[in-house]
Amino acid sequence: MPLTCCKNDINGSDLRRSRANSSGWLRLMIAVAAILVLWLAVLPWLATQPPIRRHIEFLEQRQIDPSAMFYTELEAMPALRTQVSRIREDHPASFW
Repeated sequence: MPLTCCKNDINGSDLRRSRANSSGWLRLMIAVAAILVLWLAVLPWLATQPPIRRHIEFLEQRQIDPSAMFYTELEAMPALRTQVSRIREDHPASFW
C-alpha cells in the first residue's frame, strides 16, 4: 500500500462506533423530549377537559386516591364481568 502524506486518526470502525454512539444519544434525547412534552403539556391539558375534570372532581370530593384504585373498582367492571361470564358459558375453551 502506498504511503500518504496525511494520516487519518480515526479508522473505519471507530467512525462507525462514533456515529452509532451519537445516533443513540440523539434517540435518547428525542425520547426524553417526547416524555417531557407528554408529561408537562399533554397530560395537564387533558386534565382540563370536561369529562376528565368531572372525574377528578368526583374523586377529590370523595377523597379517593386514584393511585390506590383497582380495576375492579371501575364503573364498567360489572358489565364487563357479565359479558365475560356469558362468553365463558358459550365458549368454555376460549379461556383455557
